[in-house]
Amino acid sequence: MKPVKSTGCAAPTRFKAWKTINWDAAQKQVRSLQLRIAKATREGKKGKVKALQWILSHSMAAKALAVKRVTQNKGAKTPGVDNVRWTTPAQKLNAAKSLVRKGYKAAPLRRLYILKKNGKLRPLGIPTMKDRAMQALYLFALEYFRHYCNFYYRIRVKKKIYYCLFLVTQAAMTKKLMSLFSKLFYFLPSFFHLALKKHKSRKVNHTL
Repeated sequence: MKPVKSTGCAAPTRFKAWKTINWDAAQKQVRSLQLRIAKATREGKKGKVKALQWILSHSMAAKALAVKRVTQNKGAKTPGVDNVRWTTPAQKLNAAKSLVRKGYKAAPLRRLYILKKNGKLRPLGIPTMKDRAMQALYLFALEYFRHYCNFYYRIRVKKKIYYCLFLVTQAAMTKKLMSLFSKLFYFLPSFFHLALKKHKSRKVNHTL
């Protein structure tokens, strides 16, 4: 069954059933919008970038892919504070339709403690399925940075601040600091957290 096209430009695709979604076509649509965002960003057309990001974040194809991502990863079986999991095709389709920005407010994190090898407990914050899907949806609109960087390293979520320091060192040697701005944005929270932690430890040692 083919998706029914609507007249609106924000969400040009509507799906009637989860199992009938053409994932290749949905991925192609999202990829096309991402490339258009990258091109507009490279040309300095900020208004067009904002408009394309709005279209992408309101596209049903992107919403379906976001729900698919959070329901097929390792944390799909772990619910948040609302104790809600999307397991059936009907629940996934309804979840994709519910990903709207108007009136959205993130729920508190569910706190769990994982036992480490040394016997201590490591706190872990688990968001709800909807919050995870919203994050994945808006990540689609932010992934265009890696398409137009001068030297191409691919921004990956699991990279740590040591990778950031490596990029800064290499850029200083090649005098290409401007191309690092998009990458540094993702590492600044971790960098400031580490700096604050070191500052507190020095303050404690000084008082002792």
